[in-house]
Amino acid sequence: MGAVSGEMTLDCNPSLFVSDDPDNPPEPAVYLAFCDSDDIHQYPEPCDPNCRHDMMSVYRGDATVMRFDRARNRWQPVGNTRFSEGFIHIISLYVDDGTPYVAYNRNDYFTDPDADSEANVIVKKFDRITNTWRTLGHIVPAAGFRGWVDMRSLYVYDGIPYVIFSDYDRQNRATVIAFDGDEWRTVGARAFSDGPAVDLNLYGCEGVLYAAYADGAHNFRATVKKFDPRLGVWTAAGWPEYFSDGEALDVSLHGEGHMLFFGYAEYDHG
Repeated sequence: MGAVSGEMTLDCNPSLFVSDDPDNPPEPAVYLAFCDSDDIHQYPEPCDPNCRHDMMSVYRGDATVMRFDRARNRWQPVGNTRFSEGFIHIISLYVDDGTPYVAYNRNDYFTDPDADSEANVIVKKFDRITNTWRTLGHIVPAAGFRGWVDMRSLYVYDGIPYVIFSDYDRQNRATVIAFDGDEWRTVGARAFSDGPAVDLNLYGCEGVLYAAYADGAHNFRATVKKFDPRLGVWTAAGWPEYFSDGEALDVSLHGEGHMLFFGYAEYDHG
């Protein structure tokens, strides 16, 4: 597979997605989302006390999505490149029935330190007709949310985009939101994790939405929750509820048929 060439620099944790290609079955379609960047900054102070990491890196650049063209053996941009605004921290990519979506953090700290717009979560959908990226609904903080996304935070299930993020205004606890076609709404209770949540991941399996993350209230041990639409609550998926022996890193959730698979790297401070 060809390299992503030119003057582009892949920063802010590139997000790779492989899906069925509706235009060329049975070949897979390969997409890559990244921050086209040539500069990096770090916060001058440690991040929030609820944060697991000591420093937060923010890249100077804009979001770009590319798709691998097998016939030409090269990467081609999907719509316009550098389509985001402001500083990008993390970008998450998902492709649903041939339509790419991205979620990312836009952080205005370095352009306007006095702005109350820290870590805006923005979700965009690619419009094939106009060949451009359009924002879905209002920017998430306009709906009362502000927080940090992770690389696997975006999920599209039955045509509905979902985002899970560490809710900055709720001690960085996990919150899931869904776009109903007009605006973003919470899925269940806001800030449903016991403590600050990191390495967040969403997946839908056989009609059930699952959320995986490491919970700071339990020494950042791994957990998986499932959403009960009848009760409107997130409950433990399996037992024990927090099952890693040590701190869980790089949490990943995936399903196949009726099976759900959960992977992570484990760090034991002892």
